[in-house]
Amino acid sequence: MNMHLASNHEPSKIALPAHAAEPICFGVCAGFFMPAQDAAPPSGTAVLIVSPWGFEDVCLRKFHRQLADELAARGVPSLRFDFPGAGNSLDAPRDISELETWLNAITQATQALKTRSGCEKIILAGHGLGATLAAKALPRLPDGVTGLALLAPVYSGRLWARETGLWWKIIATDLGISGTQPEDGSLTIAGLTLAPETTKDIKATKLTADMIPADKSVIFACRPGRENDTVFAEEMRAAGCNVASIAFKGHEALIANPLVQKIPNDVITEIADKIRKAAPVEKPQKTPSVPAAAALTTGGFTETGLRFGKNNRLTGILCEPVGPRTGATVIIHSTSYERSTGWARSTVEAARKLAAEGIATFRFDSTNVADSAPLPEASPRVLYTDLQVADLKSAVSTLEERNMGPFVLSGRCSGSYASFQLALTDSRVAGLVLVNNIIFVRDPTKELVEDVTKVARPLEEYSARARDPETLKRILRGEVDIPAAARNMLRSVAKRVASKITPFLGSLAAENRHNARIAAAFNMLAQRDLPLTLIYADNDVGLEQLQLTFGNQVVDNPPAANVRFRLVSDADHNMTPAHANAAVVEEISRLAHSLAVPRK
Repeated sequence: MNMHLASNHEPSKIALPAHAAEPICFGVCAGFFMPAQDAAPPSGTAVLIVSPWGFEDVCLRKFHRQLADELAARGVPSLRFDFPGAGNSLDAPRDISELETWLNAITQATQALKTRSGCEKIILAGHGLGATLAAKALPRLPDGVTGLALLAPVYSGRLWARETGLWWKIIATDLGISGTQPEDGSLTIAGLTLAPETTKDIKATKLTADMIPADKSVIFACRPGRENDTVFAEEMRAAGCNVASIAFKGHEALIANPLVQKIPNDVITEIADKIRKAAPVEKPQKTPSVPAAAALTTGGFTETGLRFGKNNRLTGILCEPVGPRTGATVIIHSTSYERSTGWARSTVEAARKLAAEGIATFRFDSTNVADSAPLPEASPRVLYTDLQVADLKSAVSTLEERNMGPFVLSGRCSGSYASFQLALTDSRVAGLVLVNNIIFVRDPTKELVEDVTKVARPLEEYSARARDPETLKRILRGEVDIPAAARNMLRSVAKRVASKITPFLGSLAAENRHNARIAAAFNMLAQRDLPLTLIYADNDVGLEQLQLTFGNQVVDNPPAANVRFRLVSDADHNMTPAHANAAVVEEISRLAHSLAVPRK
């Protein structure tokens, strides 16, 4: 029987590029430059995409990549980048305010885009808080900024901060962890934190129509039902601005979660069309300057942006220690449809901590995830598919060409599945560190659900949530899908009942046949004596799945001598708390150092 994938991801109508965007860097910032396609009518105007901060930025990575692809197909180059202290960029300097470093980064990005593209005219395309920051940065930008694309902008920083706090409370409740805000005045969402002084500065920030010069053309994406969007558009027109409005349909579904989001392709197409109309057909005024490899260097590590795989369609970041390299090289596979920086920027922080110990790492986006390009012939649903395993194999081959073996593979959830699968067939894999893995071997008799929120959780978690007063409040507000929760609880009960019966049915039971496939895979790695570390939050659904396969005592009685367990308390599936991420880094470091080989 064929494997089915239940997913909200639909085929894209967006123009498909031949390759991924080029990694570049400027100042302390990392970014991606997408040149115009050669066959497109040339433009002397380039677009700087200014991202928002926090979880919204995580959700918008694919949207911005697809917008860059559509602009390139129309002859318009673009640059998207991470603010200092976010994404793949270095931390912000401490001698000035963080908000000031962000505004300075927009200025530096504008100049970097001019240099790289040869274009003297720039349109700023800001999203959410990024739109507000783009408008705020206008007075300090060099000549040549001809227009703005304001996409769902933030008008009041104070209101944005309050909504962000409420948003985190909802996300944290779904994760089963505390969503309370720190008492020091900082702002937290999805493990990302703004310092108290930065939060204060943003709360004091406002977007008003008089901040937009009348000589700038404005493309304005209005969210349906948002009266303040309509009012702001009219205020800009009254001030003399030439405003072209777009209905930003599907905005709420776009920023819901990278795993279940729906990309509004029609909106992207309309934005690109409006920008092309505002960018006259003309050759770039200057010859583009092509920089050397995109590298950011500090006293402890050097990070280099790489494109790899067929047609350079995949993007990744190689993090290397400045001093001698020790131990195995670690390849960290991203989870779900999150970008390779990791949930709560955990992968970036892990890579830089490991570099301080002499361990090199490589993090990357799989096909059609975040900043890596799609394949025309491939399904947009890539989780738990052979394509992700093939992408991981390409990463190993890329690093092998640099003589960086042996290799330890690490990943969480779907990333750990791809790592486990490659280890079964690729002898270059010397070790595994898998975090909260749910699926080791796909069951061909069952539908595979990409959305882990629809997977039945342990009964103990349902019980704990039922006793939480916040759960009742969410039910009353209509924020809980009660039928879905009931179905998941029934599935969990059914699994436990089945686990008592199926041992007596032998190979007659499909569950036993599947468990035998999992056991055979573990045995294959045991025969190679490949070290395998399994890390679980102590109430994670993946641990319960493993117990159904190997028995409730699997942690104390591992299936083979090569298997090591590490349980982490007070953690969620995403390992959001700092102590959970520290445990993961510690286990990766232990295994990578144990595989040390002499270096030339």
